[in-house]
Amino acid sequence: MRERNIQNKLKSIVISFLVTIMILISLPVNTAKATSGGTLYVANYVVVDLAGNELTQIKPGDTCSIAVTLIDARTPIALAPESSSLAIPSTSSSSAATPPFISSDSDVRIRLNPGAFTIPSVDHIKVQERQDTSNYFSYTVVFNNITYVGGTPTLSFDVTYVDSSNNPLAYPLVTINQNIGQAVDTSVRPEVILRSSSYGGSSVTAGQSFTLSTNAYNTSPSLSIENVIVTVKLPDALVVSSGSSSVSVGTIAPNGTISASFALQVKPGAESGSVPVTVEYTYYAMVHGKMEQFISTQIISVPVVQRDRFEIYDVEAPEVMMAGEEVYVSLGFANKGKGIVYNVSAEIEGDMDNPGQRQFLGNIAAGSENSVDFYITASEIGTMEGTIVLTYENASGEEITVRAPFSITVEEASFIDPGFPPVMPEQPVQGGGIMKYVIGVVFVAGLGGGGFYFYKKKKASDVEAEDEDEDF
Repeated sequence: MRERNIQNKLKSIVISFLVTIMILISLPVNTAKATSGGTLYVANYVVVDLAGNELTQIKPGDTCSIAVTLIDARTPIALAPESSSLAIPSTSSSSAATPPFISSDSDVRIRLNPGAFTIPSVDHIKVQERQDTSNYFSYTVVFNNITYVGGTPTLSFDVTYVDSSNNPLAYPLVTINQNIGQAVDTSVRPEVILRSSSYGGSSVTAGQSFTLSTNAYNTSPSLSIENVIVTVKLPDALVVSSGSSSVSVGTIAPNGTISASFALQVKPGAESGSVPVTVEYTYYAMVHGKMEQFISTQIISVPVVQRDRFEIYDVEAPEVMMAGEEVYVSLGFANKGKGIVYNVSAEIEGDMDNPGQRQFLGNIAAGSENSVDFYITASEIGTMEGTIVLTYENASGEEITVRAPFSITVEEASFIDPGFPPVMPEQPVQGGGIMKYVIGVVFVAGLGGGGFYFYKKKKASDVEAEDEDEDF
């Protein structure tokens, strides 16, 4: 069963190939310029796709089949009296004057040369025998399954003849070069491609000057480009700090490198983000005998960030605390820059009882301030050292850490027995202190009371005198 499948597959391949040959022979052909008069030349050719359809255009990367009809006009052939076959040349020394014999065993040897088309396997080069009416040898060579790779669209192959023992005949090897008009060489156009660029780091800070370096190359493997001018077209955020926005490079060889640098500056008020810089290459090249102008445009993205102006204040903390007492410490901060400060978080560390506390504060808008508070306790007597650590991301995505240290003196706590009231020490009357104020208050109160007593007594006397007058 397996052998039968293999036989059927081989039979299918042979039938497909024979059908392709018949299609190629029956299709309209391109008449090539015949240079007869004792030469081997191309009479015509046809280009088809793998399905046998005639192609009017092929581009680099397209696969096709090409049938080329050759005429060997070096010597007229003599037809056999009763046969349409070609006469077998004699093996005498005069055989060089007799045209080569072409048998069904394909005694024509064809070799495709490297160039614009890929080289097929031996099985994909076939010779279809036939005779031309002009009594010259005429036959068709079919190149199956070849790919146009670009460049000058020339099909180049060598032709030689051998006898039945595979020995070369006296006719010399001939190289045939045939231009294929259906091939469109899109690779003729020289392109300039930007290979790399740099601006001194991962980003550029607003207000900063920097050098934009560009490195491009001429992609054409065969054409030089001339009068190359490199120009940068800048967005509003960038300006030229010195020099010019255009650089003349001159002539660049095939596959040559084009290097150009520009001194630029970011405006101080530029917003954070990527800004596009257009690099334009203007150049000339000789294409098909005509000098043509070309323009190639490349775009570079330059990340712009605002200067980081995130500031912290001094830590607010008590100078002294009692052992075991809970106190709070606070740190204020402000974003004085023109861009957002991202993912602000705070952590406290040190030799307190509860280090490692963390708080996430989020994004801090430009021109705003905030603070973070922590409650801490300490049990060890002495100086307690601590630090509030703030972490944030700037506009470039870099993580920044700032540290604010502080210290608190921890004293031993004093305890009072609640069962006994505190004994107030005796204070002398003389001198300063609180007793002076107590005596003064008592003195003023006494004066006020005496004055009020004399006022009441006088009032009573006046009333009594008025009553006596009325009685009188």
